[in-house]
Amino acid sequence: MKGKILLLSIFSLVALSGCMESGSSILTKVMPSKKSNEQLSPQLFEGIAIGNVTRVSELLEKNVSVNSRNSFGDTPLIQAVRSNQINMIKLLVANGADANLQDLDGATPLMIALNNGNKPMPKPLNDGSTIFIEPQGNLHQFLVEFLISAGANINAKDYQGRTSLIRSSAAGNVHAVKLLIEKHADINLTDDRGNTALVASAMNGHTETVKALLEASADVDVVDQEGQTALIYAAQNGHTEICKLLVQKGASTQIKDHFGASALKLAKLRGNKEIINLLEKAGATD
Repeated sequence: MKGKILLLSIFSLVALSGCMESGSSILTKVMPSKKSNEQLSPQLFEGIAIGNVTRVSELLEKNVSVNSRNSFGDTPLIQAVRSNQINMIKLLVANGADANLQDLDGATPLMIALNNGNKPMPKPLNDGSTIFIEPQGNLHQFLVEFLISAGANINAKDYQGRTSLIRSSAAGNVHAVKLLIEKHADINLTDDRGNTALVASAMNGHTETVKALLEASADVDVVDQEGQTALIYAAQNGHTEICKLLVQKGASTQIKDHFGASALKLAKLRGNKEIINLLEKAGATD
């Protein structure tokens, strides 16, 4: 990879974006020709890959579809979001990019932005080389807010039925979870297995995301397709602190899964004395 890593704050990036928009029409809607030029679509993706906003703008003027797909099933917007290209994303959205089209796994641009975090962004130089700008600050919050303002469905589901909130919770991305809650994501939606964000977080031992979800009044007793709750998963997997949090929030200790196992029974099978004592004090029985 040519180039070097430069440090640039998110505030500088936003300021740069504003200057480009006021000084030229690159980041605004272009006027395409009437005839479609889909044979130029590969060049569009090449321009995005190296962060060449000018070239991409020129291709959009030639009526290359802003919602076309490359050989990997990505749209131009998805490709730009994967590399956190703020100016490119703005250009594509201004020209009609659909913020809800999904990749081959069903992930939306919003899901990808949340997963990326503060990822370096490519910037082409006049000599044909590319440098990568390392942003400082909370870049993905800017992108998430921009995509939502562009019509991204915050409760959209991937091909496993997972929302952005469920995916972020399962990954333990507490900042993303808090941001999505702030943006009014539906906290109790379930995936194809019946798991909510809280169940996914408890299952994987992410204490901080469990705290955030409980503070947002997530339902503590949702039962998935196997009859298991967040407390049952936490007890089964030995996540003591999460068990404490769930019991404090009133999670039922009496629910049994489809195999007849309660949280207490699973804790005993694991030999976790701390969780056993906690559940018994809360009135749990086998």
